[in-house]
Amino acid sequence: MQNTLQLPSRIHQIQLPEFTKAGVEVFVKRDDEIHPAISGNKWRKLSHNLQAISASGMKGFVTFGGAFSNHLAASAYAGFLAKLEMIAVVRGEEADLQNPTLAFVRQCGMQILLVSRSEYARKSEPD
Repeated sequence: MQNTLQLPSRIHQIQLPEFTKAGVEVFVKRDDEIHPAISGNKWRKLSHNLQAISASGMKGFVTFGGAFSNHLAASAYAGFLAKLEMIAVVRGEEADLQNPTLAFVRQCGMQILLVSRSEYARKSEPD
């Protein structure tokens, strides 16, 4: 498992004859290269939560997602890097714990709690 994030992500210039002819420069920020598990805007969203967890002194976090959720994979890897305790509440008690996403999540040390779809639908209810 790769233990580093490619930060800051690189900025890549796209050069096409049409751009040159129009006198336009086009650049793309390659957040997809941050890490295979934490790509795109996932790092930008997670980094603020990780800072808040660290500042508060909490030992970990709970997050929610489906059995193939990129969010769960990104959260698990970020928590692994930060050495946090993690629990994933996963929608669907029939979920296959051996699927690539959940296997990766478990490899990162995240505990998995499978819940029914009806229980999952209540995740925003205080009780």
